[in-house]
Amino acid sequence: MSTKLDPFFRDAGFFIFRLVLGFLFVMHGWQNAVTKGWGSTRDSFAAMNIPATDIAATLASWGELITGVLLILGLLTRLSSLVLVIDMAGAFWFVHKDAGLWSSDGGYEYVLVLGACALLLLMAGPGAVSVDKLLFGRKKNSSDAPAARVSSEIAQPRDGVEPTVA
Repeated sequence: MSTKLDPFFRDAGFFIFRLVLGFLFVMHGWQNAVTKGWGSTRDSFAAMNIPATDIAATLASWGELITGVLLILGLLTRLSSLVLVIDMAGAFWFVHKDAGLWSSDGGYEYVLVLGACALLLLMAGPGAVSVDKLLFGRKKNSSDAPAARVSSEIAQPRDGVEPTVA
């Protein structure tokens, strides 16, 4: 069932989703870059045999911090999300995959969820409450898309006969 409030709830949901995900990445990036310090993060990456340790530690720490801020703002959301999907894929592959699923055992549960959340924003975009929306405007209404037009034309009654759905 669809209501007139659906767009409001969808936009509010994406806004809250983006804020929470961005906050988590800001805090994680801040922890690695500032709280623990870059040297400690680099040493941790070296202990986990992550290749190109200096580059990887810098990109992961500052990348998470900066892209987290961009997600909160809804600015360059798809690009930021792509960076985070790659970041979480690296965390999965180099750090967590051999420990199993559960994060309590050092597994990939948490990075899988964060990566999937970033993938959702990459695919769906930031939503209406975003700087991206202000800068780049609204996309063409999805009902203008050819598939939506064809679908609505198929559902129209022909010669007074209602279409049936199997």
